Amino acid sequence: MKKILLIDDDMFKKVLKMMLSPMGYDIHLANNGIEGLEAVDKMGDDIVLIFLDMMMPGMDGLKFLNVLRNEKKSDIPVIAMSSVTDPKIIQKVHDAGILEYCVKPVRAKEIKAKVKSILGD
Repeated sequence: MKKILLIDDDMFKKVLKMMLSPMGYDIHLANNGIEGLEAVDKMGDDIVLIFLDMMMPGMDGLKFLNVLRNEKKSDIPVIAMSSVTDPKIIQKVHDAGILEYCVKPVRAKEIKAKVKSILGD
């Protein structure tokens, strides 16, 4: 079963898990960037997609992306999530190596469409 990693410090990750589980994915949760990197180290190439909150305490989404892309040399697809709508910040996140950016709150239809477009399932 394909694994999706959800990295978020609030309850939204549980809502997202409920949206994605019926699609047949094995969903794993992390509370922040540090836990997310530990999950990447543990599961590696078994992770087919990461949903990443950009604003978290400790290690935020941009720092996580920097470590994932530059230190871990990972090309796991990442969908960023945030309530931030500033185009300059969104561009900075895209430049850091994400495929998609979702503004919270997101709807199940939007999430499912993005997953299908990235994974082709």
